[in-house]
Amino acid sequence: MWRFEWRSKKNLTDLFPDDEFVHDAVREERVHVMEGPRGGRSYRARYKTTICGKVARINYFPSPENTRFDVDLGLYMVEFADESRTSAVRVNWRPRGARHPSLDVVNVKRIPDPQDRATPSATAQTRLSRPEQPWFRRALELAYAARCCITGCGVGAVLEAAHIAPHNPTRREKVTNGLLLRADLHALFDTGHLAVDPVTRKVHFSPDVLSWPEYRRLHKRAKLRRPQRGHDCAMPSPSAFRRRWSAFQSFLTSR
Repeated sequence: MWRFEWRSKKNLTDLFPDDEFVHDAVREERVHVMEGPRGGRSYRARYKTTICGKVARINYFPSPENTRFDVDLGLYMVEFADESRTSAVRVNWRPRGARHPSLDVVNVKRIPDPQDRATPSATAQTRLSRPEQPWFRRALELAYAARCCITGCGVGAVLEAAHIAPHNPTRREKVTNGLLLRADLHALFDTGHLAVDPVTRKVHFSPDVLSWPEYRRLHKRAKLRRPQRGHDCAMPSPSAFRRRWSAFQSFLTSR
């Protein structure tokens, strides 16, 4: 994951997926995540990217989303050491309307994907201490434009990274095994009161939950959202939901 750390008084960090600069491209609009001071509140920014040779241009343009999150409009110019674009040597920022860029306004870091590290033993991790969890959360925010996969809620404080198959500390974590869910839906998903039909991708709730109107409105109507453009590799496969769906069906028939 790429981190562009501003040295301004805003103290914001722009986060981009690890493969953002791999291919030459003129990309359509998409959204990335901005992290508040010391890893706090999350913001969103809409942008377009042009990548060629050793240079990437990231353009922040007027949009309702950028207005809502008070995003500075302008152009990043990212210069890489070579055309592999694995190491940035300079990042310039030119505010919208300015003639010349401001030099070296950010620190650039590339944080390794925890899948590239040695897998820790099962006894080395607990639910409360997972070295890959912040990466997993941020990767899901980037894939789903920091919105709940079911409701589209974009309030960062209530969004959580949910595992489809239970977390296994002996295996490498994959974004395809995750969903970004509102906290209440995450709890229902983990406790078996919410399941996703692996064929239709529609959301189903247990009878215990359907007594509440806010969940009745979603039952068999809400469909799991797809990752945003350019992040199709984060899409969970139907097989990821089959075990949970089978357990959910067994629960319904046993009542």
